[in-house]
This record gives sequence, structure tokens and C-alpha cells, in this order.
Amino acid sequence: MKMATEEKPKNWIRYTSLDPVRRLQYDGRELLGKTLTSTVKRDGENVSIWLDEYDTPHIASHNGEEAEPDIQNRMKATPEYLKVVELVKDEKNQWHNDCIPYGELMKTVSPTRIEPKRKNVHWIMFDIWSKPERRYMDYTLVYQKGYHFKIPVVELVDTFIPLSLEELYAKVEEQKKWCRRHRKEGVVI
Repeated sequence: MKMATEEKPKNWIRYTSLDPVRRLQYDGRELLGKTLTSTVKRDGENVSIWLDEYDTPHIASHNGEEAEPDIQNRMKATPEYLKVVELVKDEKNQWHNDCIPYGELMKTVSPTRIEPKRKNVHWIMFDIWSKPERRYMDYTLVYQKGYHFKIPVVELVDTFIPLSLEELYAKVEEQKKWCRRHRKEGVVI
């Protein structure tokens, strides 16, 4: 489950740590009866974009609100950079929704080398944090925002409602096989 515990709004919020289903507090029971979506976990660098109080865009990495210069240079070189900056400015100024889009910065060779080599560096969005609502947007809304601004979004693998732990664990195993077959790092539920 993706939840944040920050008490007051901050400029940047680190992306939630995700644990395997069996390591959740109640071994996955907390997911039973809920509609779950699983998306592809891409093999790249976690990079997000956020605006300061002057609407200046900043590039953050998973480890900090200001990414290392090499990560910032790679991100600025992607065709998605100006599009995601336009997205955050539009959300803040048009819709009064200060948000932080998160994505994977895909280098030409993936860190684990699971994914095939690619010719160019790209950024693929996987989530958006809404600061005023203090929650992540659902996949459908993230996809709509990506579509509108022509930003690639991680692929939706499945939507399901597990009614038992056995059903949940079977779905996890099924999706692990799917990942191996399609050369993906994993899925995020």
C-alpha cells in the first residue's frame, strides 16, 4: 500500500518504500477484498520533478530532493523533461494541485541488465503525488495526465481483487513469470 506520513506539506517527498507482499505488516491480508492494480516495474533510476515556491522546476532522485548533476543532465536530455515540467506547472497553476510526478530514468543499458539495450535515454512516469490531497493519484488519472502531455507511463499489467491469501500469492507468482518472459524487473501492486 502506498501511504505517506508527512504532517505538513513539503516541497519534495521521497517516494514510498515498497515491500514484497509477504513482508507487509499482515502478510498481505491488508490487500484482501481491495481492487489492486499492478504495473510494470521498469529498471532505471527513480527520478521526480517538483516545483519550488517560485515555480522553478527541480529534479530529484530517489535519495534526495536535488539529484546529482549527472542524473539532472540525463533527465534534461530526455524528450520527456520539458513535457513533465509543463505537466507540473499546469497542475499547479491551472488546477491548484501542486504535484510530484515520479518516473524511471531509463539509461541505454539498464542497471541490472534485465531489459534490452535502448538507443536513447527516456523517462517513464509511474506515479504522481498530489500535495494538497496528500496521496498518490490512481493509475487511470496518472495515465490520463501522461497521455495528455505525451509522457510515457508504465504499462498496466492487471487489475484484480484477491479474496484469499492463496489467490493473492498465486497472482504474484503469475506476474513474476510474466516479468521473466517479458524481460522486466518486476511489477508494483
